[in-house]
Amino acid sequence: RQLKRGIVPIHIEIHRKKTGERVDSFFGPNAIDALNDYLGGRTRDLLFGRGMSMRTIQKRVKAIGIRARVATKNRPTTPYTLRDAFNTLMKQSGMNEAMVERMMGHSIGRVRGAYLVIGESDLISGLPISKLASTYMKHYGAIDVGKISKTWKVTETYMKKGWRIKQAETSVLREESTTT
Repeated sequence: RQLKRGIVPIHIEIHRKKTGERVDSFFGPNAIDALNDYLGGRTRDLLFGRGMSMRTIQKRVKAIGIRARVATKNRPTTPYTLRDAFNTLMKQSGMNEAMVERMMGHSIGRVRGAYLVIGESDLISGLPISKLASTYMKHYGAIDVGKISKTWKVTETYMKKGWRIKQAETSVLREESTTT
């Protein structure tokens, strides 16, 4: 329904089997565009014709990573690496750490919770979806596929010249800061 109404981002509520935690996540503009392209004029409920097993999802994520040239058979993209990348990129973009943890479905734990700024722990449980969505969109540039793809291609080019990863990343950041 959110897709038909043109809502961006689309809220997704997931219940993690591992922890039993409810996770609020989102489909951003890139995912919505891809979903609209995939669906075309379809009206059936299931997106992919039938339900998918976790193994099927893992195989598809691995294949997509190889096709996008951000992974290899020896260093595959997995659902875990996608979660890890999301976590890292959102924190690097300046998103509040407690909010990232909530979107990841992580619990804060007693020790970490004791050091949170007053009010920050409220982000974990009581924040309205609309606030989560607006914060997600504010930091969306950090996970924008187009931007990441461009950065990866530039980094790859520098690495082919024999540069180390750190040199390539520094050059990419320098180029981005001069174009924005």
